[in-house]
Amino acid sequence: MDATCWDVADSPANEAAFGRPGNSSGHDKSCFPQVRMACLIEVGTHLVLDAELAGCRTGEVTLVNRLPRSCGPGQLILADREFLGVPLWRAFTSSGADLLWRVPANRVLPVDRMLRDGSWLSRIHAAGDRTHTDPVTVRVVAYQLHGTGRAAEDYRLVPP
Repeated sequence: MDATCWDVADSPANEAAFGRPGNSSGHDKSCFPQVRMACLIEVGTHLVLDAELAGCRTGEVTLVNRLPRSCGPGQLILADREFLGVPLWRAFTSSGADLLWRVPANRVLPVDRMLRDGSWLSRIHAAGDRTHTDPVTVRVVAYQLHGTGRAAEDYRLVPP
């Protein structure tokens, strides 16, 4: 699953329906209205299994939160690093799907228990869980890519 934005025709109807993002050139708005789409895509065929569309000011997580309806047992849901959060994690795991989500290397995921393969168990908490009483336990797999012609970068994947 992932999300993206694209430009649509510059018309009053599209601007009213989808809005325009701000821009860095100092003007109030960009040249074109934009649509945001969050979708589930089958990796091998690129078949779109489900999608949600909205204006560019609707957040990716808001749109992705509607996609667990199309997930179920036997599916592996891959997600990029912007999506790790307790409500979204619980919504997708409750569908019966398996998850493997990338997380930013700077995301704090403390080691609760180190595993023999070098991965570790950690906990994530919802933003509203200030007392940290309702965590989700995740496994963290850290790795680096070598031989890419760039300096080695740190990556982390989180399965349940």
